[in-house]
Amino acid sequence: MDSYLDIARTVLQAARRPLNANSILEFAYKAGVVPPHLHGRTQQKTLQARLSEDILHRRQKSIFYRTEPGQFALKAFLEDPDFPAEWKEPFRARRRTRDLKRAH
Repeated sequence: MDSYLDIARTVLQAARRPLNANSILEFAYKAGVVPPHLHGRTQQKTLQARLSEDILHRRQKSIFYRTEPGQFALKAFLEDPDFPAEWKEPFRARRRTRDLKRAH
């Protein structure tokens, strides 16, 4: 698995709530779980892209899902009775392929 996805899994398991990419990285740096080889100015964008790609390509096999735009959670929480019901409804993101192909 990808380092960014490992970080997301670790942080989401510890937080036990949906988080956005910025919050995931913030918690990861505080906890010291970010490997030294990861660096860059826009790590939150990379993390969000990796999570989105994992959900898109792995579909049911992905361990992540969206609770709302930009918010990610672990599928393991879907069966947890203590996890709030409003976070158990997966959000289906709209594909932007057509938007990206349009001439400006």
